[in-house]
Amino acid sequence: MTLYHARRRLPGLGDSEEFLRIEIPAEDFRLMAMAPGGENPRPDIDMTAVSIGLRLRRASPQAELVLAKRSAFYLLETERVLGGRLRSTHRRSAFGARSYQPHVNLLRGGSGIDPDLTNAGKVFRAAAPPLIFDRLVVKCRSFD
Repeated sequence: MTLYHARRRLPGLGDSEEFLRIEIPAEDFRLMAMAPGGENPRPDIDMTAVSIGLRLRRASPQAELVLAKRSAFYLLETERVLGGRLRSTHRRSAFGARSYQPHVNLLRGGSGIDPDLTNAGKVFRAAAPPLIFDRLVVKCRSFD
């Protein structure tokens, strides 16, 4: 699950791995196009070309656990890193898409899934077991 993405090096952050356990029932997820605004059907998004992912519903009881883990990164957003950007919050990202929703990529573009994700979402929620997130992995790439 993507918790945080920065386009700048965050001071004090390095590669790390933390073990945890967040179990989220399948019914707390919705399918979405992995494109800006992809949580709602839009005619300008080619659903046959974009990746399809799962987004965690904001009303999910487990959303607060995810957001608590995400909030640790806000403290690393210095004025130098942010430039003129607003700080990240539970709902806003300083980098990347402005509106943050916990999400997981599920299918690559060109998967052949029906562009109307409604039926696939119903099948997923009925058949999938809970998703268990057991590690928080931080990967820092070079910005040089």
